[in-house]
Amino acid sequence: MKKLADPRASVVIPVCNGGERLRDCLEAVAAQKLPGGHELIVIDSGSADGSDEVAAGYGRLVRIPAGSFNHGLTRNLGVSLARGKSVALLVQDAVPLGSDWLAALVEQAERPEVAGAYSRQLPRLDCPPFIRARLERWSAGRTERREKTLAGEAELNSLPPAERIDRLSFDNVSSCVKREAWSRFPFPARRFGEDVHFSKAAQLAGMKIVYEPASAVEHSHANSLWYEFRRVYLDHRNWREAAGAALFNNFVEVAQASWHGVPARWAEIGPDVPAAARLYWRLYAVPWTVSQNLAQYFGSRSYKASLRFQFWSRVDDFLARGV
Repeated sequence: MKKLADPRASVVIPVCNGGERLRDCLEAVAAQKLPGGHELIVIDSGSADGSDEVAAGYGRLVRIPAGSFNHGLTRNLGVSLARGKSVALLVQDAVPLGSDWLAALVEQAERPEVAGAYSRQLPRLDCPPFIRARLERWSAGRTERREKTLAGEAELNSLPPAERIDRLSFDNVSSCVKREAWSRFPFPARRFGEDVHFSKAAQLAGMKIVYEPASAVEHSHANSLWYEFRRVYLDHRNWREAAGAALFNNFVEVAQASWHGVPARWAEIGPDVPAAARLYWRLYAVPWTVSQNLAQYFGSRSYKASLRFQFWSRVDDFLARGV
């Protein structure tokens, strides 16, 4: 019997209780038109809503014990099982837009000098206005394509904090890594931010990271204020660790940013928002802005604090639960 050729690319999706969005995601992956073909690998970590059964109908299902998911190690498992030379990484609630989502990523990852590429993220229709605006400002929300590389640590350290964050940005919500590059820079065992550390290692080794907006997914969340505080806290803890980046140096800067930030959030409320909802979002802008800035401040300080104080390590562990 003739052996089937390996697919050109693989798609890896970690899953746990994916809900209704999971089927949309899987259908979109199945509809991809990639010359040379692709395979799908789903790694389920103890779904109780039938997500594993749904996923089994679309590709290879790998089960790992409930509670064993790790952002870095679980993705390493998926990449290690992949047969494609390019491996796309997707999350269960990000839905690829169009049939060329995968091809646009793979074409970039196949370039010899590129370690990985990541997609544009577009908000869902039900996305809250402030999260929509934040996503549009984020590295994965822009319309222009970009290639990033670093000459060394000295170049990274010479950049202002916001530019360091931008230079290292890489997002496994929807990305693609060259398997050869991954073998050199596997994702670290992390509960958060494994993608950024891959980006840094690859760029410092002279390889490129590409942002490719021609590949796009629909992805956003309408989370609580508390959840968003925790997520931003962990984000900026990670940025301090990876890039030494802290956007605020003291509470005065936090207060100033919050004072100017509230009117800026008001401006992000679209003109088509009904009057009652507009009033709600104008009021919500105050705690939202203050909590986001405090999360950035405390998160950027938690990395070094957790190395010195056991109490702070416990705070980190508490805030990371379920994020």
